Amino acid sequence: MFVIPILDIIAPMFLLCGAIAPVAGLIKFIGSLFGYDVPYVVAQFGSMTLSPVFTFLYSVVMGGILVLSGRGAWKLLLHYIRMVGKTKEKLVE
Repeated sequence: MFVIPILDIIAPMFLLCGAIAPVAGLIKFIGSLFGYDVPYVVAQFGSMTLSPVFTFLYSVVMGGILVLSGRGAWKLLLHYIRMVGKTKEKLVE
């Protein structure tokens, strides 16, 4: 009952955020090269804030993890829909 709506929201959002994260890290990194600070893109752990170089590297890694998680969730959603469809066909017979 809850599986399809949850996977339907999680899969595309993970893919979208996985694509946006490296771009945001790149904007922060390029801004720091030109002397600008982009305060909206921050990688912070407690009181420690990463430098723009490490923010970019962290965003690339996290973006990759999010894309892989999104693809996995999408494949899981398709598998679940097929499985439910086959079960429904067996019950209708």
